[in-house]
Amino acid sequence: MRHHILIIVLVLILGACQKDAQSSKTDLLAKNWQSDEVQTTILGFRGAIYKKGATSNLTDFSKLRFYFRKDGTADLIDMNGNKVTGLWKFTNNETQIEVLAKPENRILNIINLSANNFDFDTKVNDNGQTIDATFKMILE
Repeated sequence: MRHHILIIVLVLILGACQKDAQSSKTDLLAKNWQSDEVQTTILGFRGAIYKKGATSNLTDFSKLRFYFRKDGTADLIDMNGNKVTGLWKFTNNETQIEVLAKPENRILNIINLSANNFDFDTKVNDNGQTIDATFKMILE
């Protein structure tokens, strides 16, 4: 009898641990993110144009923040510190995030989404040129 009770308790504990370990993508994303690194291709060379704390950044992304909420709303702060409120949703089998925030809608192609990191590719308009950029975000 004791063995049956022990087995039941162990099954319940293990089941609870597995559920906690498997967070949904919404749970992982619905946090406050800040820019850690931005990479892009310039003149055919791929490299970092911004790294948090570096003194030789080509562009300042230190103000860039994403505040995603589970209800599908988001506050976005651009690299100039301007705040925009919008909507977000997963698309393409949760491999992309569609962000609807005027003046620009954006598709974020998820590279990595974990408890502490959110990395994505997207297209950025730079003085009329479309540039592919990779953003590495960390918790604020």
